[in-house]
Amino acid sequence: MTSLLTFPKGGVHPSEAKNLTSGLAIEVMPIPDELEMILGQHIGAPCTPTVSIKDVVREGQVIAEVTKGLGVPLHAPVSGIIKGFGMSGHPMRVSAPSITIQTDHAAPAVEYAPSAWQGLSREDLLAKVHGAGIIGIGGATSTLVATSIMKRLPFGMPKLMASPMAAHPAYIDKYVGTH
Repeated sequence: MTSLLTFPKGGVHPSEAKNLTSGLAIEVMPIPDELEMILGQHIGAPCTPTVSIKDVVREGQVIAEVTKGLGVPLHAPVSGIIKGFGMSGHPMRVSAPSITIQTDHAAPAVEYAPSAWQGLSREDLLAKVHGAGIIGIGGATSTLVATSIMKRLPFGMPKLMASPMAAHPAYIDKYVGTH
């Protein structure tokens, strides 16, 4: 059994088994009928809900705020109705409070307009970035997801990613770009 433990404090490092999916096309997944949004998506205390059961929410609407410590607001990823509050599985905390949204598949798509950020003061720009709620927790995967989002922000808009993965020569082209 001890031969399977590959981390200094225990735990296993399973085979990646990339051969199972490496030849498959990327597919767009359907939007589920319900989504559980974990309120602890950052290192600090979980967010506090700003919505109530049966509230109608629109994609992009803030549904929870950070009231103390580190973190960013949580936005609804879909339009729908707040179905309930509960506890959901969490990779670091074991469980964390969550909000369940019942998706409204008939809701019109939200149109996001470009923002004129160039003239903002430092404080206003930091507040705008904080309010956007973009975070990345973890290693290579979170770095890749967060920087993919950042690369789609307007050219010239300040962006920052602090990650040891972003400096690795084999990965640099995945994290740094002009589009």
